Amino acid sequence: MRPLAFVRKLGLSAAVAADGQQVLAMLPREAFDVILMDCQMPELDGYETTHRVRLEEADGAFGRRVPHFIIALTANAMVG
Repeated sequence: MRPLAFVRKLGLSAAVAADGQQVLAMLPREAFDVILMDCQMPELDGYETTHRVRLEEADGAFGRRVPHFIIALTANAMVG
């Protein structure tokens, strides 16, 4: 099952961003309860995107607090 279909099957809604720039563009327009952040996105990776989200949030750019939880995800398998 594809991840978005799985989320919807749980009765939840989701928005998808292709890269970190899209994440930053979405946050002023939409409120989210949680962000699942891919560590290896193109353009801006998840680490840099999260850093920028927190900087812009502190500057008041979003007009509200973004979710406390930004959960890092990666499909990169590591030994151990």
